[in-house]
Amino acid sequence: AAVLATLKHLEANPNVQRDMNAKVEAFVERIRALIAELRAPLRIAQFSSFYRFEWTQDEAFGELFYYYLRERGLHSYDGRLAVMTTTHDDAILERMLGIYRDAIICMQRDQLLGTVGEPAVMGQARRPSGDIWYTPPVGGARIGRDAAGNPAWFVPDPQRPGKYRQIERMQ
Repeated sequence: AAVLATLKHLEANPNVQRDMNAKVEAFVERIRALIAELRAPLRIAQFSSFYRFEWTQDEAFGELFYYYLRERGLHSYDGRLAVMTTTHDDAILERMLGIYRDAIICMQRDQLLGTVGEPAVMGQARRPSGDIWYTPPVGGARIGRDAAGNPAWFVPDPQRPGKYRQIERMQ
């Protein structure tokens, strides 16, 4: 019955699907611009009224992106398609864009999401007692993941305040 009702609606309104596709394409372009602005290591695959986020580099905490979204009221799941419908009006799309922006900014602030070409750097791992359970090779070094996703040591980069650079493997 639902399929028949949908087909009748599409037959009575031949521009609905074309208009919806155009609306989704415009929305996805806005998300792409946001991703570029924030240098987030994400891209969006889109077809018709469906879209999905994909990682452009290995992010150890990338799955948390979806928890950040849900925490803000946008229910999405890792690896699943987002589906836009005619019920998504401009106010909803603006709210969704704001949630995407806030989630990316907060993950980067919390050092759980890197930027393009720069992986997220984890802080020092500590035991419940507060003791550090590993010894960094140099003072101030932090452990993170390199471009291939392997554990690596990073130190503050003096040429780029607030950023880190990978140190060469010590023999």
